[in-house]
Amino acid sequence: MRPTVKLLLLLFTFILAAGMPEVRAQVKQQTAEEQIKEQQKAKKAREKKIQDEMDAKQDHHRGIQTKKTRRRMKRNKRKSERMRMGKAEPFYHRWFRKKHFK
Repeated sequence: MRPTVKLLLLLFTFILAAGMPEVRAQVKQQTAEEQIKEQQKAKKAREKKIQDEMDAKQDHHRGIQTKKTRRRMKRNKRKSERMRMGKAEPFYHRWFRKKHFK
């Protein structure tokens, strides 16, 4: 090859190499805080999707119950909430409860 072609090729290579850092500088690098925020946002979206699916399943389950069963479920829910709060059953419920003796 001629020396002028080699010189032009070498000069062209240096110009391209010098321009590379500018291209890299244009690409935005995410900071650690932005990555954490993005991960938290994705996690929140996943949890919301799971919760929505669970709610839909519970609605379907409640919908296929008879009226009598729904009433019983409602009573049991209230009773369990009271027990969770540490409150005892009212005395008249204890006194007049059906006895399950044989």
